[in-house]
Amino acid sequence: MLWFGLENTITVGASGAIFGLIGAELVLYLRLKLNPTSLLMIIGVNVVASFTISGISWLGHLGGFVIGALVAAGFVYAPELLPRDKRTRQQVEGLGWACAGVIAAAIAIRFGTFPGADVYTLR
Repeated sequence: MLWFGLENTITVGASGAIFGLIGAELVLYLRLKLNPTSLLMIIGVNVVASFTISGISWLGHLGGFVIGALVAAGFVYAPELLPRDKRTRQQVEGLGWACAGVIAAAIAIRFGTFPGADVYTLR
């Protein structure tokens, strides 16, 4: 929700994280060429629930799904940019973590530019 800026609130919660895991799982299903039918059914049921049950942030769910899918795609597709014959495990892992870091930095920058953003800390 923060990224899309469609509301004046910031949403965080476990359900967005679960949608992130679902997005990551979909990327892995597609990468491994597995049948995603059962996963798509779960996504469909949760999307319907997000829109029909009041008090649920569909933008939080969408944001979690997109970020989860992007991080997973960084880990499974970015290493293909390295030459196959010279690829090491450390390079593959480093590139995956670098992609995750870029996404985290983009979120942090967006949070910093969010109108009226305040950072709260535990005291």
